[in-house]
Amino acid sequence: MYLLKTTEGNVVHYGFIESFIEELGTRYNIREIAFDRWGAVQMTQNLEGGFTVVPFGQYKPLLQSEGTAIFWAF
Repeated sequence: MYLLKTTEGNVVHYGFIESFIEELGTRYNIREIAFDRWGAVQMTQNLEGGFTVVPFGQYKPLLQSEGTAIFWAF
């Protein structure tokens, strides 16, 4: 199990993240990924070949209502 994966340097290594997501997708049979529409265009396009990608907006009312539902589910 991975608790934290790091890369060298002081920038985000998106290729590494995409490879890791693909590895997890294979290991756990992930078929669909939700993504934040803001700033995720390139990674979303790169992952569309192996996954169904579904937009998920992170705006306050949505997070509050779903956060409450998730909280009560646990």
